[in-house]
Order: sequence, then structure tokens, then C-alpha cells
Amino acid sequence: MSSPADLRTALLYMKGQDQLLIVSARLVAHGFHVVAAGSLDECRRALEQHELACAFVELDAQHAQDVLVIDELRNHLADAPIVVLCALDEPGAWAAGRHAGADHHLPTPVNSEKLESLVAELHSQLDAARTFLSGPLLSDQSPDLEGSPWSSPHASSSLAHASSSLAHASSSQRSARSSEPVPLPDPLPDPHPEQSSGRADDASSESPALPLPDPEEHPSAEIDRLRIEVSQLRVDCAQAQQRALAAEQRANETVMRMHEHEARANHAISQAREAARGPSREAPSIAGGHPPEVDELTGLIGAGALQDHLDREYARARRYGHALSVLMLDLDRLARYQKSHGAEAADRALCLVADVLRSALRSPDIAARLGDDHFVVLATDTTEEQGYLLAERLRAALKSEGQHASQPPVTVSIGIAGSGRLDVRRAEDLLVAAQHAVTQAKAAGRDRSVIAAA
Repeated sequence: MSSPADLRTALLYMKGQDQLLIVSARLVAHGFHVVAAGSLDECRRALEQHELACAFVELDAQHAQDVLVIDELRNHLADAPIVVLCALDEPGAWAAGRHAGADHHLPTPVNSEKLESLVAELHSQLDAARTFLSGPLLSDQSPDLEGSPWSSPHASSSLAHASSSLAHASSSQRSARSSEPVPLPDPLPDPHPEQSSGRADDASSESPALPLPDPEEHPSAEIDRLRIEVSQLRVDCAQAQQRALAAEQRANETVMRMHEHEARANHAISQAREAARGPSREAPSIAGGHPPEVDELTGLIGAGALQDHLDREYARARRYGHALSVLMLDLDRLARYQKSHGAEAADRALCLVADVLRSALRSPDIAARLGDDHFVVLATDTTEEQGYLLAERLRAALKSEGQHASQPPVTVSIGIAGSGRLDVRRAEDLLVAAQHAVTQAKAAGRDRSVIAAA
């Protein structure tokens, strides 16, 4: 059995010199003996030469060999704690380490307070182990055995042989890792050979000897290779999933850029047409006839393409558990504005709203003109509360731009509805809820943002 001093040895398997110095200094301050290892073979030698109390392994998602080190340590350290050091932005590394048998996670770069707390916890656990090992049964205060059955010569011989067998078991365990033969201890002499011989004959006649497993059937090199392959497969799967998500995001961004370029091109075409003929302010609703793919006046996505975008973003939000908010903007009293300032001024007001939307929204967000005086914004990854803040920013930006325009400013009423609502079962329900919120905003006095009532 290891002495209490042996229970203070800690193995450090780290690639970074800075982390190694920080952790080793803290361990030494708490009375640990530190053993450093830089490879799997060095870890195995440390296991043969020391009775380790704990181990610290630095791990990241790129090193499957490091996961094999944790697996090797756990196979030989029954209850000793194993600490994995990895960055918080690499959850795959900690998941692989925990699957291999690690007990604790220490984020890198190492925080001094967390490291001190962890080492203090290990220190208290080892103190408990030292107290148990130095108890009355193993100290100089052992009870006097004289006159007891254990004081006979044969009992003393039995105790000596048990100690020899225990030493041989420990040596055999280390030999299994190093593949070196270990001499067996001498057999214990039987004080009653006649009785034991009879019992042995009866036992041999009753049951045949069990065959011992052939060590050549499971060579250690093949097992190590398979473990490395399994660890590498785990890492490859995590990386492939991350690449797939990143590729999908890039594809969505590319599609959005294509729609933006198409909208700008159509806007330029519409401006050229307006020079030859009068502009048309009318735009059909999303449900009527054959709505246009691109609104000629504003250059935004038209009512014809809005439904496709809404269906796709709603399906994406449901599939990945993301939030989606729909903002519906309605220009306040546009008919009165047109009657007072003319159709051209009303058209310029509509274009001003479109310009504000283009400049204020993020690239994944979608802006469209739904009808005569209605605009719709599809805000991806946005809750209803965040959608309300976005609506307030749009109203403020429109007022700011209107102050610098050469015509009277306009105001908008905005309704917000999110995909997390209980009454939303399909994509069209978001538009209906946002329309109801616009009605509430106008009833409350216009020029305001309202979240749809639950």
C-alpha cells in the first residue's frame, strides 16, 4: 500500500508552457509532488513509477491522442480525479474528455480563483485519505496480538504471505502495462497437507480448470490504435457538424445578397421607367392576383416573393429552435398626405421608408413592400421584445431622415408578432398577428410600436 506521501503526486499532461507553470506552482504550494508528461508513453511510465493522486490533462478538439491519454489514466486510476483543461469555446473537447472518464473541467486560460478552489478541494480529499491510511490499524498504536490466534507461527507466516501476494498483485498490474514478466511469490506452506490434498482432489474431480485468456488475442498496440480511431471519429463528427452549420449560414447570406442586388437593379430600372412615364404608387396585396416579385417603386422585395421568404424563415426557425419576429409598418394617414402634398410627395415618402429599412436592418433580415402603404420586416433570430426595440429604432430613424427631407415628414405605426406565440401555428399566422397589432397601434393614437396581444 502506498504511503501517505505517495498520495501527493500529481501528473500534468500539458502542451502549453504557461498553463503548466501556473498549475504546477499552485499544486506545489499545496504540498503536491508534480510529474510532467508530454506523450502517452511518458504517462505510462509515470503510472509505473508513481502512485498518482490526480491528473491534469490539457485538451482541445484537434488532438484525439490526448483523449486516449485520459482513457489510459482512467483505466489505471480507479477513483483518482482527472481534470481536463480546455477553452470554453471548445465544448466538443470537454465532452470528449468527460466521455473518456474525466471528472472536472478547468477552463483555459486558467483563472487563479477557480484553480485555487479546485486544488483546495483535491487537497481536502487527499487529507481524508491520509487520515484513513494513518489510522490505528496501520500505525504504531496497533493492538497487541500476543495470545490471540494471530500470534501463532503459522498466522505470522500467513500474514507474511498475504503481504507478498499484495505486492505481487501491484507488480502484476504494472507489468500488464509494460508487458514485462513478474516472478510469482512462493506458495504458502499448508499446515495440514493431508486434509488440503483431499480437498484439492475433490475440487479437481468436481469442476474442470477454467482456461486463462490468451494475452496475444488483445495486443495493446491494436487497442491503442482503435481508441485513437474512435476519438478521432468523435472529433471529425463534431467538426463536420460545425462546418455544415457554417455552410448553411453562408448559403443563406449569399441568397440574401443576391436578392438585395436584384432589388437594387430593379429599382434602377424602375427609376429609368419613371423618367418616361409617371410613377405608380399602387402595389397589390400578398393575397391578390399575381403580386410582383420586386416592388418597382421602392426596389424592395414585392408581395409575390414575401410569402416564399416567410415560409422559408418560419420553417428554419421551427427546425433549429430560433426566434423569428414579423414587423408590419403602416404609414399613418397616407391618403390624406397624398391629397395635401401630391402623389409624387407620397411616392418619395414611400421610398424614404424603404431607404430607412435598407440602412437600419441586418443582412439576414428581409424587408418587403406588402401593399399600398404597408411594409413588412422579417427579423431573424429576434424575439418579440427585441423586435419591439428594432421597431422603435426604425421609427426614430424615419423621423430623423424626415427632418432633412425637402417635404413634410411621415410617421408609421408598427405591429410586432413573434414565432414563439401560442396562437402561431403556421407562417401566415405571424402576418395576421402583426396586422392586429398595427390596428391596436392606430387605435392608440398612431406613430407608435405595439406587440400583438397574447
